[in-house]
Amino acid sequence: MEGKREAFRTLVGVVRRGMKDKVANVYLSCLALLPALVDSGLGGGGREIEGMSEQLLPALVEKLGDNNARLR
Repeated sequence: MEGKREAFRTLVGVVRRGMKDKVANVYLSCLALLPALVDSGLGGGGREIEGMSEQLLPALVEKLGDNNARLR
């Protein structure tokens, strides 16, 4: 069980770094990975998913103000 949680945390870290990337395709790929992470069950319970959303929401909100229409 601990291995799954560690894998989940690692993937969240990858997504978080990718969401800060300037390349649109990297950002969009990370955005597509989010539902897969939630559905995978790697995170275990709701607390892990809540922690993930707390980490990623600021990056998502920041991209809403981006000048690149593809990212918005």
